[in-house]
Amino acid sequence: SRYKTSIKIWGFCNDNAYMNLTSNVNKWRLSFLMEGLHTLAEYGMMHLSDGIFTCSQYLRTHAIAAYGVNEKRIKCLYPGISFSFWTFNLRDYEHDEKLEEILFVKGDYKNGGLSVLLKALNRLNKYTFRLHIAGIPAAQESKLKKLLKKYPLLDIICYGQISPRKVRELMYQCDTLCVPSINEGFGIINIEGLATGISVVTTQTGGIPEVFPMDKYGWTTPPADDVALAEALAHCWMNSKERVGRALAGRKMVENNFSSLLLQQNFIKCLISE
Repeated sequence: SRYKTSIKIWGFCNDNAYMNLTSNVNKWRLSFLMEGLHTLAEYGMMHLSDGIFTCSQYLRTHAIAAYGVNEKRIKCLYPGISFSFWTFNLRDYEHDEKLEEILFVKGDYKNGGLSVLLKALNRLNKYTFRLHIAGIPAAQESKLKKLLKKYPLLDIICYGQISPRKVRELMYQCDTLCVPSINEGFGIINIEGLATGISVVTTQTGGIPEVFPMDKYGWTTPPADDVALAEALAHCWMNSKERVGRALAGRKMVENNFSSLLLQQNFIKCLISE
């Protein structure tokens, strides 16, 4: 052909699990070696592709430092969600003795702070609640069972890995979404939670703080602090009007900043400015 074309290859990085493996649940197992190889592959992708997208400014900065990526080649592209799928359902939080349904969704339960959440819930024995755990792959089930055995008095239901539709169903069924991450590249589950109207309690870590000020839309605590997490959960549960106000504000914020249309527009802007 007399016309020359050039196809550019861009990579996408949505977490820092392979930049720092110290918090990974598979540490000291054979699979940890495979994850080390994944780190090498990610390093190659960072340097050989024409450009890199990350899902937060935090992750962009972390990738530059960890892999030595030229900052001009790496851009932040925030995710977007479908509001026809993640529809809003305002809860009635006016209750006295209602059972509080809590949802935890994370594949890597250790980095998701499940042990911190369990310790926090163990402190809240004057409240009535049930914990729903979803997203844990089958390979981690045995370790999860050992962890849960330490808390025999807690009411817990485990679902394993489930579809987005089932996650959405649990969002509407539950009252509080709590994923107190130890570290998080972005925390898309928090955005999806705010979109559905569930109360969101999470941590001030990784890319979470830059995305939205949770003092307006939910509650945040320092990572790995079960005392602070227990206090935040109790405050959330005991202030029904505040929960409603933050739920309404959270949905509006997500609509303004994390729509799929805005994602497309920002994607095009990134490519044009490249």
